[in-house]
Amino acid sequence: MDDSEAIKISLITAQNVLFPLISGIGIIANGIVIIVITIWERYRANRTVANLFAVNLAVADLLFLIVLPLHMPALHGSLNNDFVCKLTEVTKYVNFRASILFLTMMSVDRFLAIVYTLQTRAYRSRTASLKVCIVLWVVTIAAAVPAGIYAGIDMEGDLQCKLMFEGYNAGTISQEEFYSINYFFNDSTYDYPGLYSGEDTPDPCGGTGEHDNSVFHRVWIYSGFVIFFLLPIIIILLSYAFIIKATVSRQIQASTKKNQNRVTIMVAVLVTAFISCWMPYQIWALMTLPPGTKVPYATLCGILDTTFALLAWSNSAFNPILYSISSQRFRTKAIKCWKYLRFGYQRSMLMEQQSVRTLQTRLATVRQKPSSQPSSPTAVLQVQENVNPTFEQDTQTKL
Repeated sequence: MDDSEAIKISLITAQNVLFPLISGIGIIANGIVIIVITIWERYRANRTVANLFAVNLAVADLLFLIVLPLHMPALHGSLNNDFVCKLTEVTKYVNFRASILFLTMMSVDRFLAIVYTLQTRAYRSRTASLKVCIVLWVVTIAAAVPAGIYAGIDMEGDLQCKLMFEGYNAGTISQEEFYSINYFFNDSTYDYPGLYSGEDTPDPCGGTGEHDNSVFHRVWIYSGFVIFFLLPIIIILLSYAFIIKATVSRQIQASTKKNQNRVTIMVAVLVTAFISCWMPYQIWALMTLPPGTKVPYATLCGILDTTFALLAWSNSAFNPILYSISSQRFRTKAIKCWKYLRFGYQRSMLMEQQSVRTLQTRLATVRQKPSSQPSSPTAVLQVQENVNPTFEQDTQTKL
């Protein structure tokens, strides 16, 4: 077996292993996010706009991760029917587009909350945000309708699920599908005209002739890139530019500024991760439009296709991990929800009361130190930070 054949087999194996692994981790992690926020918001005072957008983002990721294993090369040919094909393609586009739109709205919400705090308070209600979420879901589902219409099995070619817009050249095989078929048939003698122009010099990536005559395909790729990637990123960057300007120029109360910064940092981390994961995939989709992009050696097309797809789709599993890393408040919520689920309402509340009393005692001790040993302002603030200022309200919750 030569090096190129070994690389092809490695790519197939990587997809068969990593797709279900990413799916499993992501389903569990996003499920935890949804459960934590849902339980936390059983008390009305805990319901925030940021939580609402976070839940919708987790739902979008969860939907995609459920169908992600269907993209495994090992299942090609066994689950190939029009319904499964349409379902996987629609879910893929709904997930990506819903994710970027909800992240955009989270950034805009941070912008309104910090730059125009008083003027937009009435518009940043949960009711208004819920209407926005419904509109975003309708937009993403409507935008994915063409995928549901044109996705299908290439019955004249390799029997794979593809988007076959008007002008699609049925029966033309792609680089990735060549690797898959060559691997499963275990036969290196297959030769597909037009796939390679030489042993080490392939045709351009994407230049396999499938979409050469399809204007609809070009419109689909370019419109998706501009509307659901480029414009949202511009809006996000502008929002954070104004946030930074307002934070630097304004004198904001320390406690308020700290709370705002927490949510802002969490959203910034999620946005940065999304752009880092999806930017290569989006740029590569543009580069592989006909006539394609020349590469130095034959197997590089498959390597780049697989790498960028894995990077982009793994973002759905990264988001919950980023919540816990970037948000101390989310970790606190998760611990309280876990206590609630494990010990029930009564015991979890007793544990919470005992914890708060201990912290209040520490705060009183720090404040009552003799004048010869003045209390450190930093120490007082640290203890205050750990005391829940709205504990009397929290004891009415279901946590």
